[in-house]
Amino acid sequence: MRDCVLCLVLQPSPQAGWTPLIGLSAAIVGLWLEMRRWQDASEEQEN
Repeated sequence: MRDCVLCLVLQPSPQAGWTPLIGLSAAIVGLWLEMRRWQDASEEQEN
């Protein structure tokens, strides 16, 4: 298992290199959307 991880790090294929970036981007977008939803909900409660 460790050897496989090291292989991916030392010799990343294009797909293996993009996968973490896509996951990180999706997480950031998801968090941003959740924050906007909470802000909209709190604004509606105040009004």
